[in-house]
Amino acid sequence: AGKATLYSQLTSIEQYRRSVTLSMWEFNGHPQKEWKHEERKRGSPACEAAIFVVDANDRERFQAARDAFQLVLAAVELENCPVLVMTTKQDLQTAARTGEVSALLNLESFEGTRTCAIQPVSVMAGTGLAEGMAWVEAAVEPWPFARFF
Repeated sequence: AGKATLYSQLTSIEQYRRSVTLSMWEFNGHPQKEWKHEERKRGSPACEAAIFVVDANDRERFQAARDAFQLVLAAVELENCPVLVMTTKQDLQTAARTGEVSALLNLESFEGTRTCAIQPVSVMAGTGLAEGMAWVEAAVEPWPFARFF
């Protein structure tokens, strides 16, 4: 299942439908160019959380995912935002598990300095999505008005 299916499932989780605004885009291998384009197009909206999605079955693009993740974390607009990493395709035997993706993205290095979590997801089975959104909601809860990016 692809990005459209993930987006559709995230926006259909009943308990979040009215309280969450989601915006998604793909970096397509040119993260800096596309991040800046989207930033200008959106007018730098307020952002309280980021969800970064990694295709855990596409090992050939892991380095590109790591580069894009570093770029996202460096964005001034996201410097205080909690970050959830969703590792998709967890229903496949060949998919990287959360420990491998966590090491790839060096999530341990943010301990104590940034709120981060990793959530295994299977879009096909519909598992992990509600748990991930519950984590985001809890991470953002101190702020009264939440928009998700």
